[in-house]
Amino acid sequence: MGDSRLKLLNFGLVRWYFSKVLNTVLRRLIQVDSVKKLLYAFMVSVLCYAPTYAHADEHNVLILNSYHSSFPWTDNLVNTIKNELAKSGYHSLDIEFMDTKEYGFGEEYIQRLRSDYGYKFKDKTLSLVIATDDNALNFVRRFHNEIFKNSPVVFVGVNNIALADVLDRNLFTGVFEVEPFVENIDLILKTNPKVKKILLIFDKTPTGEARWDTISTTFEQYPNITFERIYGNEKLGDLEHYVNKLTDDTGIIFGSYYSDASNRYVSLAEGANRISTASSQPVYAMHEQLIDYGVTGGKVINAKKSGLLAANQAIKILKGTSTAEIDMVKEDIGSYIFRYDRLVKYDISPSILPSSSYIIGQPFNPWKEYWLQISITSLLLTVLLITNIALFKNIRKRESIQNQLEKTNLLLDREANIDTLTGLKNRFNFETWLKSIKYESSDYIVVYIDIDQFKLINDYYGHKTGDSIVSQVADRLEKNLPHAKSVFRIGGDEFCIVFPADGLDQNEVSSSIINCFNHPYYVEDEASVKVTVSGGMIHTAQLSDSSDSLKYTDMALYQAKSAGGNKILPYVQEYDSNVAQLNNASAHVQKLIREQRDFDFYVQPIVEMKTRQTVGYEMLLRLTYDDGSSVPPPLVVRACELTGAIHTLTVETFKAACRFLAISDPNTFLTINLSHAQLMVIDVLDELEAQFRTSGQDINRLIIEITEDKFLEEPTFIDTLNEFKARNIRLALDDFGSGYSSLSCLKSIPLYISKLDKRFVTHQAYSKESLTHLCHLCSSLGLRVLAEGIEDLSDYELCLQSGVELGQGYYFSHPLPFEQAAGRSLSIESTTH
Repeated sequence: MGDSRLKLLNFGLVRWYFSKVLNTVLRRLIQVDSVKKLLYAFMVSVLCYAPTYAHADEHNVLILNSYHSSFPWTDNLVNTIKNELAKSGYHSLDIEFMDTKEYGFGEEYIQRLRSDYGYKFKDKTLSLVIATDDNALNFVRRFHNEIFKNSPVVFVGVNNIALADVLDRNLFTGVFEVEPFVENIDLILKTNPKVKKILLIFDKTPTGEARWDTISTTFEQYPNITFERIYGNEKLGDLEHYVNKLTDDTGIIFGSYYSDASNRYVSLAEGANRISTASSQPVYAMHEQLIDYGVTGGKVINAKKSGLLAANQAIKILKGTSTAEIDMVKEDIGSYIFRYDRLVKYDISPSILPSSSYIIGQPFNPWKEYWLQISITSLLLTVLLITNIALFKNIRKRESIQNQLEKTNLLLDREANIDTLTGLKNRFNFETWLKSIKYESSDYIVVYIDIDQFKLINDYYGHKTGDSIVSQVADRLEKNLPHAKSVFRIGGDEFCIVFPADGLDQNEVSSSIINCFNHPYYVEDEASVKVTVSGGMIHTAQLSDSSDSLKYTDMALYQAKSAGGNKILPYVQEYDSNVAQLNNASAHVQKLIREQRDFDFYVQPIVEMKTRQTVGYEMLLRLTYDDGSSVPPPLVVRACELTGAIHTLTVETFKAACRFLAISDPNTFLTINLSHAQLMVIDVLDELEAQFRTSGQDINRLIIEITEDKFLEEPTFIDTLNEFKARNIRLALDDFGSGYSSLSCLKSIPLYISKLDKRFVTHQAYSKESLTHLCHLCSSLGLRVLAEGIEDLSDYELCLQSGVELGQGYYFSHPLPFEQAAGRSLSIESTTH
């Protein structure tokens, strides 16, 4: 260390001298060009600011070892600590060996060590003392102030864990040697359940005594096991003879055996090897180096692991951390290690050893080492073989499959573009045609029609006859309109006919279509049916986008229906206000989705009429323009249908329902309104169940409201409603009595609630007797009756006296935000408006 300091001083003087010289040179750099100035400046910075020797070397560290230098445990500890300190720049080490296994640890020897070390370290300031094993730590504690000048101490390999409670934490920290005694006892009992006695070989050395004191505290955990200690009071040959005669009800743990009855020093290697070789039973140990000397194995502690922990503690102290801030390590850091030859000798199967065990000398087993790779390779070869067989068979059938695919493609193409009932081009084909003419200059007349009172035909004659009428209409349109370019079936009883605009006026087009229905249509038993149609028409030249044709002709069609039907009206500008409303609603919906904003929903309580208790809620769509004005819900739904956002609206409706159910009374139900377009989405049921499953809400609290309209009689629509019932989702018929539904409809649809149209209630528009009969009719069909639109006391009393079971309206409550509705009392007092 003195040489290092001298070198540091000499180097500092040289650096100071060069700094003065180069500063003089820099004053004359005014005459030197810029490149040379940079070079000079670089030289100055290198010489003046080059680092000196690492400050880490200024620390003096003493490693004081209990045993001699060739002892494996000590050598592994010292080498590990030296290497770790060197990595952090600490090279100045003093290493001393007390050699207490050879000379013992008696008072005379202690005083001699005291004299030697006192002289050796009297003029040396120690930054840290590292004590390995118990004797070294005891020596440092006894002469800490006298010899080691109260330097901080890190200990390692110390067996006496009780010291943790008495050591001064401001000066001492370290790593206790926590021997896995209990784990090895459990291991012996697991590998040989017959064991009743365990032989413990621990001599009378200080280390042996400390280890014995520690392990003896665990004996009470094994009340059925007898523990016998071997002290070294016998000759080693006698001990060999003794262990050779042991029966299989005895286990052995080798701890330490450094001298026998003749006081002859026995090395660790000799003692462990001779006893392990002679023993008729497997010998277990708690130190890894003993495995090299012949013991069977066990859970063993490793000097390198202990050394790493101690070195890390030492480095922290050398960098300024106090010992009090560094916790002592008192945990078991052992690993299961065994010798394969000993396992074979004592017939111990590796399968009963702990799964983390490492077995030294075990023969190479490809399956055990590479089972995963072998399994994957076998699987891949099997898959490859099966694939090759399948490919071979497929190649032989290639021509047959190719022909079949071609036929299938033709059928799929036809199904995608042709209506299966009528053979006409379908809606997809019509929309494709509209896109194809988008940038053409040609003008066409598009006519959109549907059959008047088609619902009555289905009600009276049945759906089979209805399908027959649709097919006959399609046939007449295709055969009797020679000027028509194409005829399309849009769906249900709806058709589109396209005419070239050249040479034709709208009256001529309208008359030619109406004339197709002058003659009656024939159904079963040769009965005749008078069929008329209503429709709307428009020139594509009127439109900035031809794909809007259906939107405008639909407006004209409804005008024709409102005028009594059996006529086809052209779209005129007077309908613009309706179209403008629809366009505005469509644009607002698209903006809402583009900005990822949610649709807004309120709920209105549904009460039990007799008790006025809230038993459920109806969820209502609320959408406002940017100016604050409201968008009528039917217009929102229609806009979503036209813009392709109907699925988004449906999903948002399901999510909102789940949010409200999560905060509302679990004894109440919730009804939501779904249009025909929403219900006919292919995956609507799966989406509904997925949302409820994700949110964890009870789907049995949900009721779907369907509107009484012309789609109510469609077979596919009824099939969808029956699928809801099959999945235990209840249905309610909204606006019952508005004119579409029939008794056959009520019987064929799996309804739970019949919701009376508010015209039956508001201001007593119908007699009490009519309302009573209607309630009795619904009750006879097993339906609960709900009256909406109850706005005052007279409406409430009329419904109550007529047998209405459930009520809803402003008389009870306005629609409310979710949180406000959930927070209200279940008992609702009437509200005056």
